[in-house]
Amino acid sequence: MADRLGHGAGLDAARPHQLPRGVANNGAGILALVTDEDGWLTSAEAAAILDRSPQQVRWLARHGHIEGEPVDGRWRFTATSVHAEAEERARWVSYEDAAALTGTDHHAVWRAAQAGEIERRQAHRANPALLRTSVEAWGARRAEQRAAQAAAAEERRAASEAAAGPPDDEHVWLRSPVVAIMLGITTAGVDAAARRGTIPHAMVGRRRWFRRDHIEQLAAARALARDFTAEPDAQRRT
Repeated sequence: MADRLGHGAGLDAARPHQLPRGVANNGAGILALVTDEDGWLTSAEAAAILDRSPQQVRWLARHGHIEGEPVDGRWRFTATSVHAEAEERARWVSYEDAAALTGTDHHAVWRAAQAGEIERRQAHRANPALLRTSVEAWGARRAEQRAAQAAAAEERRAASEAAAGPPDDEHVWLRSPVVAIMLGITTAGVDAAARRGTIPHAMVGRRRWFRRDHIEQLAAARALARDFTAEPDAQRRT
């Protein structure tokens, strides 16, 4: 009898040569299990399906999670109960797996579980405790919230950009980098002079604007001052 179980993909791909008797990899990440005629599995076969060690499989049997019994000193387990346990395990994920599924971190998942946003169960520390469908739903909600926050932030930025435009339409307004070129100084020098009040400007929001006619007048005055200073120096050299 052949059964397929979509569980333990990491086991079949990583350790194909270690699969026990009766367990084969079909090449698509699914373990194909062939049980004996009575539907019983050995410890190694059950361990491969559950992605647990044989000792852990025996612990599951002793605590009633799967059906099994020792026969002539060797444990055997019913294929039906092992499959049912594997399917049940597939419904639950660990905190680390939940973080990987949702693109978050362990702490964000833990906080969501504590707040009741992710369904969890009381489980042995070795067993996954978070319901996979609940984790996926929380991850989708979180992604939607992040997208909405990003869109809102972009809208606020665009509104701020629009609100920080030139003070009026009657004049030609310049920003600090252009003023720096016209005056032959650095942008930082322009801003510092504006803060000192030596360059006229207008603030719109957090942006500083300069009227072109004012800057042209200032540039002309600076050029005249340079020429006036340079003329006596030239006369002294002659």
